[in-house]
Amino acid sequence: MGTSGKAESAEKGSTNQGSRDEWTRLFDGKSFGGWYAKIPNQKTGEDPEKYFQVEDGVIHVYKDQADGVAVPNGYLATDAEYANFHLRMEFKWGAKRFKPRAMGRRDAGLLYHVKRPDTVWPRCVECQIQENDVGDCFTVRGVRVRTKIELAEIDTPGGKKKLPRYKAEGEEKQIGNTGIARVVKSSTYEHDGWNTVEIIVRGSKGSEHIVNGHTVFRASDLMQLGSEPLSAPLPKGEVDERAWEPLSHGRIALQCEFAEVFYRNIEIHAIPDGPLLAK
Repeated sequence: MGTSGKAESAEKGSTNQGSRDEWTRLFDGKSFGGWYAKIPNQKTGEDPEKYFQVEDGVIHVYKDQADGVAVPNGYLATDAEYANFHLRMEFKWGAKRFKPRAMGRRDAGLLYHVKRPDTVWPRCVECQIQENDVGDCFTVRGVRVRTKIELAEIDTPGGKKKLPRYKAEGEEKQIGNTGIARVVKSSTYEHDGWNTVEIIVRGSKGSEHIVNGHTVFRASDLMQLGSEPLSAPLPKGEVDERAWEPLSHGRIALQCEFAEVFYRNIEIHAIPDGPLLAK
């Protein structure tokens, strides 16, 4: 999901929590054991066209599809739900791009606290993986967070727009509502070839996005919209103030979104803030 933008400041990420022996592999490099696919117009768990495949220890997205053809988007999600964790993974782009975005920036994503029902796209928080935008935060389908921002003029496919950009010394704001909201990462650290993306998620207390060792986004108070129904439709532009509740856990997912991409070395470990797995 998303558009593009570069920024100027960043914090160095704390990526050395624990030794490698303490990490657990979420992807075993051989199969999709513990994962399931969600592709539009297919039953959950079915991927008959094999948009996700395992090849030489790597997840290869859109391996067999010809460059430039029309493809669906979707995601590969964990069966288990996670609450408090530090996750790290690597990605790199392939050469192929597909309709309807064959001319656009290559796009993918790392989703966390993914909730049911499985749909494209599900309620979640996204750490964006897109050319020039890796580390942006998207809140999706009734999620909001608190973060520190400045308003910045950002280049997007629709032209320059003023968007909230993460700034450690910025003004604290609440971002997100019933649709999709974006916070641009503080700085751009992606490069050609394999890139390392990490997320540190502390239940509903907060999250952190780290790109190649640099923290580019932080949030607190992860919340989701409760089930209390509206008495009447909201006027355009009015904020939905139904009851909000903590968004404390969910599945982890990897997007396919109209660009060939490779994922590998997907690992997780517990942090002191609470249980790794949702109760």
